[in-house]
Amino acid sequence: MKGLTTEDTESTEKKRLLVQLVSGLLASGHYTDIHPEDGEPKIKSLDEGASWKEDGFPRRRPFFVLDDAESLLADIEFIVKQEVGND
Repeated sequence: MKGLTTEDTESTEKKRLLVQLVSGLLASGHYTDIHPEDGEPKIKSLDEGASWKEDGFPRRRPFFVLDDAESLLADIEFIVKQEVGND
């Protein structure tokens, strides 16, 4: 059985952090709307149009919360690298 590489471990950690960020952002209520037809909450998304695959999106209607979580994680990683570089 193949052992985990550093890359595997980093990828798993990044996924875990993204899940935590998404959970926190969704808990704010800012990323949901009430669907007018059935009154159920829906996660806010945008429509990338018919060429979404060719444009490199994982789905036609990506969620705003995922984009914000990825941006937050990138900012956190940047700040940490700056602090490590100054030690």
